[in-house]
Amino acid sequence: MSGGPYPVADLAAYLTGRWRLDRTMRDHRAGQTGTMTGVLEIAPDGERHAWRERAELAMGAYRGPAWRDYRLGFVTPRRAAVHFDDGRPFHELDLSDGFCRQRHDCPPDLYSGVFIAFGADRWQMRWRVRGPKKRLHIVTDLARAD
Repeated sequence: MSGGPYPVADLAAYLTGRWRLDRTMRDHRAGQTGTMTGVLEIAPDGERHAWRERAELAMGAYRGPAWRDYRLGFVTPRRAAVHFDDGRPFHELDLSDGFCRQRHDCPPDLYSGVFIAFGADRWQMRWRVRGPKKRLHIVTDLARAD
């Protein structure tokens, strides 16, 4: 994706909606690459927002459905706390400068993330995962679908 960081003043308004999701994954340990194509929908759900990814995954010999659910709690208009669907904390997200960096320690693995807003309708997530059995690079491009 091209363009510079796009500052986001109201994170809930920015994220809410339906996004086309295109993800590439590189598993450096297994020497495999994969893709995931589908939809990310972020919508109010009680006091929080639900983050629902529904897609088709192609990785190694696997070809089939994939999904991921998170919960977003907006701490301020510019910042959200991202939790796994079971309530465990994952990371914070703040795009007020158009980008942010986050880390998530999940012993024995470490997740390092970069989030970049490129415009009102485009953003990206990049994760590097390192651990004794993992060495992954994951890039997710998102474009507004609604």
